[in-house]
Amino acid sequence: MAKAWKLDRHVYAFFKPNWMKRRSIAITKAKNQLPDLVEEAAAGTEIEITVDGRPRARMVPCAVAAKPRRPGALKRRISIRADFDATLPPDIGKRFGTR
Repeated sequence: MAKAWKLDRHVYAFFKPNWMKRRSIAITKAKNQLPDLVEEAAAGTEIEITVDGRPRARMVPCAVAAKPRRPGALKRRISIRADFDATLPPDIGKRFGTR
């Protein structure tokens, strides 16, 4: 059975993007500054929330959503040949299990 992979803080630090800034804040201060911290994290800063000096949670920016798809964007740019769904030649069809 395959072992499940878990990203620990060392692996995360290795794969962390170079542009991301890092900041640590105590939970008592974070409670009063939550709206500001959310905006700061959205701007690209990684915020680590600590309890008694030990990291307990991390706020990171969400992944940027891709542009929504636009139906018909490739209209007249893609063409499908007329014989696209024709039966395969017997020797090739045999390899794929068709009759």
